[in-house]
Amino acid sequence: MELRQAHRNLNAKDENSLWSYYPKGAKRVAHTGQLTAYGVSFKQPSGKKFEQTLLGGKRAVFAWIRAESFTLAPSAIPSNWEELRFNPKRGHQYFQDSAGRKIDFASAVMLANNGRAYFQR
Repeated sequence: MELRQAHRNLNAKDENSLWSYYPKGAKRVAHTGQLTAYGVSFKQPSGKKFEQTLLGGKRAVFAWIRAESFTLAPSAIPSNWEELRFNPKRGHQYFQDSAGRKIDFASAVMLANNGRAYFQR
């Protein structure tokens, strides 16, 4: 099934909060502790809400992932995957790897139950 959108605050203090996601065709948001997506593209942040957040304003949803397919089956985080980073409160202007390189596409992304996201190029 295609994933229209998935998001969560990657910098939330509560690691137990759930990921929000919308399967293609769904009319309502669903929530899960873990999701693995395949054939992923990133909707990079933009717009007025993003600009306000960069200036210290309130957070909002302005960036997310889309995917060709996904599964909710739990699995361990593969050791060779990298952590995905995005924190506009630290000046990040896009999804990036640990070296600060912009990530626009990934073969797979795991939205893990520890509140972090990991990806495979």
